[in-house]
Amino acid sequence: MYGKIMSMGDEHIISYFEAATDVPMREIQDIARELEGGVNPMIAKKRLAYEITRLYHGAAGAREGQRYFEELHQYRHTLGDEDWPEVELRGAQARQVGRLFVEAGLAGSNSDARQVMLQGGLEIDGRKVTDFARTVTPYTGMKLRRGKIRLARLRVISD
Repeated sequence: MYGKIMSMGDEHIISYFEAATDVPMREIQDIARELEGGVNPMIAKKRLAYEITRLYHGAAGAREGQRYFEELHQYRHTLGDEDWPEVELRGAQARQVGRLFVEAGLAGSNSDARQVMLQGGLEIDGRKVTDFARTVTPYTGMKLRRGKIRLARLRVISD
């Protein structure tokens, strides 16, 4: 959630503060003035992302979202295994790339996965996926990435 908010356009910051947070209007007006005065929008957007994430996931969830976002995007931290969400996958049989991403919850459909692949946004174990017809045999520990922040580390369960 935190990362999605950080990816929205700067022009929406104030309207989201007004509609989606419990930040007092006086503070929102101060933030608007700061933005008009040339303050880096990322500062306001981080506050917005924190406030919205806090409402749905609590303060600890908001802090974790901020930490994860900063490590992944600002500090270019290499993610360890513990940072990749684990996803259970039934059966170790070979699958077409799109189906693998759909079953891992990283794509809504095969066509969605294909579109993301054409934009250069799918990776398996750190390698770009360029052949959509390719079949892949999943294994426990395989890492799938869609874009910059949608990740999955597979745990294959035998049928």
